[in-house]
Amino acid sequence: MLHKKQVLSISLLLTLMFVFSGIVLAAVPGPGAALSGVADFLREWLGGTTITGDTGLLVAMRIILFFLVFTVLFVAAHLIPNFNNRLALVLALLISIMTVLFFPQALLIAMGETYTTVIALLVFAVPIGALIAILWYLPAAPWYWNLIRMGIIIFTWALLNIITTAIGGGL
Repeated sequence: MLHKKQVLSISLLLTLMFVFSGIVLAAVPGPGAALSGVADFLREWLGGTTITGDTGLLVAMRIILFFLVFTVLFVAAHLIPNFNNRLALVLALLISIMTVLFFPQALLIAMGETYTTVIALLVFAVPIGALIAILWYLPAAPWYWNLIRMGIIIFTWALLNIITTAIGGGL
């Protein structure tokens, strides 16, 4: 149960927050104007590009690489017995920053293309593998299982045609 002093201090705090928030919001025309300043700062900091441009994509890849290297090094430092947590943080941070700053752009592009290819192959290979596994384990005794098997074969063939057309640039 709240005491009178606690209720009075909470209500005073809420009143002051309400009054001062109106004063601060009066200086900004709207939430879009406040966020546009942040967007302008980030655009300048990223080199005047958007994230969809080539330079913006490289910046995004560098940020992703930073988090990847930092995480791997920080977890690896925790595997060392009696290693200081703050030292692990500083070392992982510095090595990650150096890695991101001096990593060549050509390797960033090659890394991105490789990971994209691997993920795309997994996205296409998993359904095809599942269909082939279903075909392998279907019983052959009643006649309708053969009809289902024929449907799965036709669907797999159509899926493979769609994939080869997409790889060839037809879609």
